Amino acid sequence: MSASKQVARTIAERVRERRDALGLSQDEVAQRLGPKASRVQVSHYECQRRTPTAAVVRALAVALRCSADWLLGLTTRVDNPEVSATKPVR
Repeated sequence: MSASKQVARTIAERVRERRDALGLSQDEVAQRLGPKASRVQVSHYECQRRTPTAAVVRALAVALRCSADWLLGLTTRVDNPEVSATKPVR
């Protein structure tokens, strides 16, 4: 498997895992991503139909209250020290 396909697979698995852990629907994640995001877009990331850009990975990390490094499979640490549990997500 190519490195880019492995990264896409890791992102897909972790977006779904984190969304489920937070008890969020795909619609709720899309709302947190912003006005141009949709449930279909989130679904495409989870099903590996699309690979998110760097900007979207960052937005997903904020929306899912985790680190971008974790979403990319670069660390096993889920939490994002820059996003506190009380900081509102847009």
